[in-house]
Amino acid sequence: MSKCILLLLIACLSLSTNAQFSDDHHYRPKSLNQVQNQDPSLNDYDVKFYKLDLNMSHESVYIQGNVKAIVETRIDGFQEYVAQLDNDYSVDSVKYENTNIAFTHEEDLVVATLGESVSINELIEITIWYHGSLINVEPGFRGIWNQTTNGGITHTSSESFHAKEWWPCKEFLSDKADSLWVFVTVPEGIKVGSNGLLTNVEHLGDVDRYEWKH
Repeated sequence: MSKCILLLLIACLSLSTNAQFSDDHHYRPKSLNQVQNQDPSLNDYDVKFYKLDLNMSHESVYIQGNVKAIVETRIDGFQEYVAQLDNDYSVDSVKYENTNIAFTHEEDLVVATLGESVSINELIEITIWYHGSLINVEPGFRGIWNQTTNGGITHTSSESFHAKEWWPCKEFLSDKADSLWVFVTVPEGIKVGSNGLLTNVEHLGDVDRYEWKH
């Protein structure tokens, strides 16, 4: 049987890795009240580009990697970057351009302090490194799944307000990224699907990196 990870871009170029999974490894999202925590500071920038660079497996819902965002400031004196990410994940570090900066991760929000004031209409680059798995979730139709039977499949479903259940993002349907790259590294022989075009498969020893661009 085919072993794969399937990722789909939905809503605001929010991703969803899609496939089917067994009941014993079925992870579901939290209630709508929990997933729609939209801090007003999220209005302070427009998303232009995301690059997801993730390590995943067809055998679990564990994710490790980083997400780069290029955004345009909408206010003068921009000092904090806010992204949404479920508290079940651990944030390892945040970089502004190429410098590590201070951050907090509470109530499903990553708040990173730039250390300087940025003018309006400026493009800045933020990268968040994180790892973990979605846990303690209630029944529902969105979230992240894994099925170890039939060869093994892992997917997410992120439409509307569930992308943050597996990657740091801005879940505003009114602010869609102009483009998005999805790089996923998996064990050798595992296939990865996503929206966009598969531009390259890099063979790196006992792992393969699939490079999708939209």
